[in-house]
Amino acid sequence: MADLALLAECRDVVITTGSSFGGVAAAWGGMTPVYMLHGEHGNIQNPYFWRALSPEPCFWGTRDFLAQASPTDVSGFKRSGLWLQYTQCH
Repeated sequence: MADLALLAECRDVVITTGSSFGGVAAAWGGMTPVYMLHGEHGNIQNPYFWRALSPEPCFWGTRDFLAQASPTDVSGFKRSGLWLQYTQCH
């Protein structure tokens, strides 16, 4: 918990896409984290880094929800301004 609290006090947080620890710390500190990607990144469509839309951590279960939800539910979900934040977990 002390590590989370200290990380939450930082001015900015750069985390890997699979870091729930860093995501929770960023959310706790109210900052939008910068995600660092792994692998080859040859063009602007596949950047090394990107800043999240919200300090709220992304939810891995969203893809399963969208695959099983009704078209009406999916449409309602996509009306949220943060729906990309919830679906772009890597």
